[in-house]
Amino acid sequence: EQKNELESSTWIAEMSRNRFSQLFEGMPIACFTYDTEGTVFEWNHRAVEQFGFSPLSAMGRKVWDLMGPTLVGDAERARLLRVFQDVPFVDEMWADGTRSFLVGGLPLRGRDGAITGGILSAVDVTEQRRAQAKIAQQFVELEDAHLLLSVRGERPIREPVLHAADACDQLLHLLVPAVEG
Repeated sequence: EQKNELESSTWIAEMSRNRFSQLFEGMPIACFTYDTEGTVFEWNHRAVEQFGFSPLSAMGRKVWDLMGPTLVGDAERARLLRVFQDVPFVDEMWADGTRSFLVGGLPLRGRDGAITGGILSAVDVTEQRRAQAKIAQQFVELEDAHLLLSVRGERPIREPVLHAADACDQLLHLLVPAVEG
């Protein structure tokens, strides 16, 4: 009977590992696991697409080396490591001047409940940020046009412009809720 229980427990553990592996690899966002030193252990296919390193070349390297020192500066590095003090984080904006990501990190726990690693997810919101910047620029241009019309004594268009700007702002916050100007 003990042998059957052991076999059953082993089978359940293997199924759990297999499910986690499939879930992790199939995530539509960049994800990876890391240890207390910031060393990567697992690196999914979206991380390959986002950061250009194969899983084999990513394993054993530091997170900040893979994502880039501009994207993962001192503050972000500290944030990654605070996960090991049981301080998870979600929807933090990390940007390097070219790309922008919404990032979240959670602790991973062993059987005894002790934190054994961290998992990080990074959603590329670069295009949303560009759209937000473009809309902001267009709003400035509309405001300038409004001032010019007012100076000329022509009918101001301020109210329709403000209404359109509010609608655009609401749309942007639906696309990227945690991104602030």
